[in-house]
Amino acid sequence: MTSVLGEVPQELPALSRATRISENAAAVGFDWTSIADIRAKIAEELAELDAALADSGHTASAHVVEEFGDLLVALVNLSRHLKIDAEGALKAASTKFERRFRHMEALAAAQGKALESLSAAQWDALWREAKRAGV
Repeated sequence: MTSVLGEVPQELPALSRATRISENAAAVGFDWTSIADIRAKIAEELAELDAALADSGHTASAHVVEEFGDLLVALVNLSRHLKIDAEGALKAASTKFERRFRHMEALAAAQGKALESLSAAQWDALWREAKRAGV
């Protein structure tokens, strides 16, 4: 039997592959009817991830990994409905994070602070300063 999911290459980046699979399923009617429904599914998957984390003592158990993957698939469906390239969005967010983090490193160095010695509050202050700087 031939699947409507087709032959989506395993070699694709994971977000791109998830998008293609979801597009193929949607083409035959297996899809969300609204953004609100997808957001509810994301909230459900996040709650399931929280429960799995609590059950595992906040370790990356097989159940936690499974629930994390389910959350990612739900987010991919949201990106598809919003017509956002999930792969591109993640690349852009990673680049922005890297740019801000490098700015934070420079700020810490200018203040004579070793990165390893910073408290969570100090990291947060540096992050907010980098955001204010438009980095």
